[in-house]
Amino acid sequence: MFGKMMVRGLLTAAMFACLHLTVNGDTMIFCSWNEDITYNQPTLLPVFNISESTTITQIADYHFNDGLGKDPTLIHGTIGVIEISGSQVLNIGTWPAHIGPVGPDSPPDCNWTAYPDLGLLPGTYAVVDSDPASWSYTITDTLHYLGGTGANWQPYEGFSEVFAVPEPSALVLLGVGAIGLLGYTWRWRQRKARA
Repeated sequence: MFGKMMVRGLLTAAMFACLHLTVNGDTMIFCSWNEDITYNQPTLLPVFNISESTTITQIADYHFNDGLGKDPTLIHGTIGVIEISGSQVLNIGTWPAHIGPVGPDSPPDCNWTAYPDLGLLPGTYAVVDSDPASWSYTITDTLHYLGGTGANWQPYEGFSEVFAVPEPSALVLLGVGAIGLLGYTWRWRQRKARA
C-alpha cells in the first residue's frame, strides 16, 4: 500500500513539474531586491554565477529614484550583462529596457525590464544598467522577517532579478524520469493483475 502511494505521489510530482516548466517557462535564478529604504547609484554590481548552460530570458532592474521612477524609453535605457573571469571583464551584450509591471506603492516607471534571450555558459556574470544614477539599492535589511529580501541581496548592490529557462537537457532529464515512473507504475500494475 505504501509503495503504491509513493509511486503515485512521485508520478504526480513529476507530471506537475513538467507542466510547470513548460507552461511557466521562466525561473528566477537571481534576486538582489530588498524592501527597505532605497538609495540611488549602487556601488556594487549584482553578480550571479551559472553552473550549467542557461538561457537568460529576462532581467529586471529597479529605479525607485526618490519616488520619481525614470522612464527607460525616454533616455534609451539599457540593461546589460558582463562576464567576469579573473581580472578580465567581457561585455556580453546590452538590451533596450522597457517599463515592467509596477506594484501598488511604486512610481509608474520604476521597473525596467529587458528581454535578452541570451545563452550563457557556466561562469560568473554581472548585470549592468545604463543609468546607475537612478538605479536603486539598500544598505540595511530590516524587513527580512517579512520576506521582502531577495535571496542574493547585499548592501550597496543594484537591485536586479534574472530569469532563465531550463536548457533542453534539463527538460529531457525530467521527461526521462517521468517516463521511468510511468513504466514502473505500468509494470507494477501488470504484476498485480497476474497475482
